[in-house]
Amino acid sequence: MFKQINNADYLAARFETEFIKSKSEQAESKAVINIAFVVLAENGNIDEVTASEHTEIFAEWAENVSYAVNNIRRYEDNLYKCLQAHTSQAGWTPDVSASLWKKIGDPTEEYPEWSQPIGASDAYQTGDKVSYNGNHYVSTVNNNVWAPDVYGWERN
Repeated sequence: MFKQINNADYLAARFETEFIKSKSEQAESKAVINIAFVVLAENGNIDEVTASEHTEIFAEWAENVSYAVNNIRRYEDNLYKCLQAHTSQAGWTPDVSASLWKKIGDPTEEYPEWSQPIGASDAYQTGDKVSYNGNHYVSTVNNNVWAPDVYGWERN
């Protein structure tokens, strides 16, 4: 009628149950930490370089999604910050939609290629570095929207 369970079987079953529970709790904790990291990055509390060191935790960009200003999404292993609220469409990928998205924080690229800012939200700040026409430049002014050969840049 009743199966007799010895102490070893009971302890093994108990250990397995606790181990599975522990793994589940660890996965839940990691998910919560990842969500908090993304929220902090989108609110500007984590710098872009640090965020780009953890690209795998950011959601992939997708079509037909409503994006808010400062949302950060992954596209082709790069991170992009949303510059203006919109609903994504085919052909509006972050790599080609400079008015909607700005590539952020690639720590391996000391002098990223200069791109024309569309306004204050993506203007260069003092100390920002860029490559332009084969030369390296450092911004000497805040809110710099000029090309490096026009104003506000020092050639390095």
